[in-house]
Amino acid sequence: MTAFIWIGAANIVLYFGICLLLYFGQQYIIFEPRFQLRDPVPADLPLDYETVAIPTGDDQTLTGWWFPCAESDGKTVLFFHGNGGFEEFNFRTITILHCLGFAVLAFNYRGYGRSEGKFPNEKRVYEDACAGYDFLRQRYRIQPNNLLLYGHSLGGAIAIELATRYPVAGLFLESTFASMLEMSITKTYMQFFPIDRILNQRFDSRYKIPHLRIPIFFCHGTADETVPSFMSPRLMAIANEPKHLIMVEGADHHNLPAVGSETLQEGIQWLCQKLQWQN
Repeated sequence: MTAFIWIGAANIVLYFGICLLLYFGQQYIIFEPRFQLRDPVPADLPLDYETVAIPTGDDQTLTGWWFPCAESDGKTVLFFHGNGGFEEFNFRTITILHCLGFAVLAFNYRGYGRSEGKFPNEKRVYEDACAGYDFLRQRYRIQPNNLLLYGHSLGGAIAIELATRYPVAGLFLESTFASMLEMSITKTYMQFFPIDRILNQRFDSRYKIPHLRIPIFFCHGTADETVPSFMSPRLMAIANEPKHLIMVEGADHHNLPAVGSETLQEGIQWLCQKLQWQN
């Protein structure tokens, strides 16, 4: 009997220990920052760009890249990457946006690449998004009615948060999720823990998106095993009009710009039509 009591007590201690680890360490599960000595911009990228330093409100500096476009007439995209930082497929997306007549500002959140700052968390990446927005407005005089936000995966949640704080023209959301809670419960092992009570990095786009009154385009690959493909339709269902969703057959979490390049073009053209922009 004593052995059973000790085993039971050990299991209880282990369970609560895991809960504490999840509570205090979840940002280290969500974010995967990598330090990079050199720019991640591919050497063969067929675009001119300028490496820029973006100041934050807490005296840190973020590294970014400004891709000017002579044909943009002020129309600009602020690009937000996912939790793994900038990947080659992100620059494929930027190339498509540029070819469609948009200037683009992309940057690394704090802790990623050569950006300064502490390890990222939800609050800090929101502050970084605001810093990127302010930088565009102040340095390049970009007007809110000429600004689209583009977010891939976690970047979609960051773009949605920014759109609740500042005026923008529209949103383009690629392979993003409804909330971190809903992402967590897709993992079978997480269902044994009180995730709703433990979670402090919530990225709750499902709560925020019904408050937006701007055109929103969603796209998602049907073969996405990182963010389940039902997430974009779930978000789209509660978004206000105008909204549009395209599911890209066979695309996964990282190759949608290659498999579905026509979808990206269609999404931008749809947004331009809703905003009555010439494109």
